[in-house]
Amino acid sequence: RFDSIFITFNSIHHLYSNQNLFSTLANVTKYLKDDGFFIFDCYNPHIDYIISSEKVKTKVSEYEAIGGRKVKIEQPLNYEFQIQFNRIKWHYFMNNKFNSIQNKVMRLYLSQEIDSF
Repeated sequence: RFDSIFITFNSIHHLYSNQNLFSTLANVTKYLKDDGFFIFDCYNPHIDYIISSEKVKTKVSEYEAIGGRKVKIEQPLNYEFQIQFNRIKWHYFMNNKFNSIQNKVMRLYLSQEIDSF
């Protein structure tokens, strides 16, 4: 049994069903000491951000990579309210030219849900 258990980098959002989340929480309970700490981070945007960002590309990051390449990442969001999935497409640009797309899916949990779980 452990003094603390961490789930970092918004990884909890890759548990897409309540059953997967409940199984994870049951395992945390099983392996955590009675006076232990369960620590996780959770992306919790304001709903207005999700709605206003849908299908509009916003800049996520811009930096210079090793070798001097300029990298820019833009993303449009597509939130599915019924299943609480946020479908993200990271559009990569290298030296101002389109390079590739990386797809991400995150289940967003409302803060009230997390509290009740």
